[in-house]
Amino acid sequence: MGIMMPYIAVQVISYCSKDAEEDLKLLISSLERVRYPQDRWELIFIDNPSPQGMMRGWIEATVLPKAGVTLPRVRLLCSDKNDGFAGGHQRGYEARSAETDVLFLLNQDAYIEPDTITHAVAAFDDSHIALVQSQIRLAQDPSRLNVLGNCLHFLGFGFSDGNGQTPAEASRSRLPHFFGSGAALFVRVQALEPYGYLFDPVYFMYHEDVDLSWRMRLLGFDIAFPENSIAYHRYEFSRSTAKFVWMEQNRWRTHLSRLKWRTLLVFMPAWVLMELGALVFAARSGYLGKRLFAYRFFFDPNVWSDIKKRRLETRRLRLHTDRDMLAMMVGRLTSQEVENVLLKYLVNPLLNVYFRGLLRFIVW
Repeated sequence: MGIMMPYIAVQVISYCSKDAEEDLKLLISSLERVRYPQDRWELIFIDNPSPQGMMRGWIEATVLPKAGVTLPRVRLLCSDKNDGFAGGHQRGYEARSAETDVLFLLNQDAYIEPDTITHAVAAFDDSHIALVQSQIRLAQDPSRLNVLGNCLHFLGFGFSDGNGQTPAEASRSRLPHFFGSGAALFVRVQALEPYGYLFDPVYFMYHEDVDLSWRMRLLGFDIAFPENSIAYHRYEFSRSTAKFVWMEQNRWRTHLSRLKWRTLLVFMPAWVLMELGALVFAARSGYLGKRLFAYRFFFDPNVWSDIKKRRLETRRLRLHTDRDMLAMMVGRLTSQEVENVLLKYLVNPLLNVYFRGLLRFIVW
């Protein structure tokens, strides 16, 4: 990185919920124990309003008095509008201090160890590293992982590698890790300069970390996953309508923005079959309405205008080919959260064969 002790801006999106205070107490307690020079980092809260209110009052009363005592400089950014995870962190990025070298994106329902920052920063000694993801463990069972690294399926599905496993069990994985999780992610600020932004606020929530990793890899950067930089995340799997719709629409948005049209064309048979299968599964599982609602994405002119803009951005800045990017993806969906007999014994084998064939065919 060229700097012995980079200046870190720890960004936390605060959001009022039933568990928010308890989560933030754990987070703040862990930050008070950080072994990193207090004058070389700061804490930025981006408070997004929720139906339950805002965390502003609690932060002002509980956290701000600790600034310069047990915590470094603390700043609070408030908004009358919920900008989501993507928009909130983008506001934090835009409000960063001029001296900021690294952003540390940290969930409010996460906490870290005293040397988490120090170990992550060491990875930036390699100038080819743009992102560093801490090893994320389950707060409910710290002996088990939430995220070792994240895999990207060639049809755009992202999933965690190692979820629910011990570090020893997960270490046997040979899957390529395409993207870093935004729950505990360090970002080299200088690497963002060609794009001029951290996250596109249109993502709102989910998959924005996939798009960020895409953009960094297209520039020729790599992502590090140091095992000694550890964070703990109170992760709970959710099947909410909002989550499903945002994940699906942002999956489509990212692939349509970053891959060449001819690549998307050869993907089309597999993509259509996957969508048809997903519709059948949704009908049998009782969430066909959610699935159909997500498809409104394709009929929104603003979506296509944004995709056109991002495709021009990709063409202007990319240093890697589609083939290079596909080599870092996978042909099987192995997430425990979506696994079923049909996927395991029929869909995955067929898609994996198709994907392996594409790797031989696509040379651009």
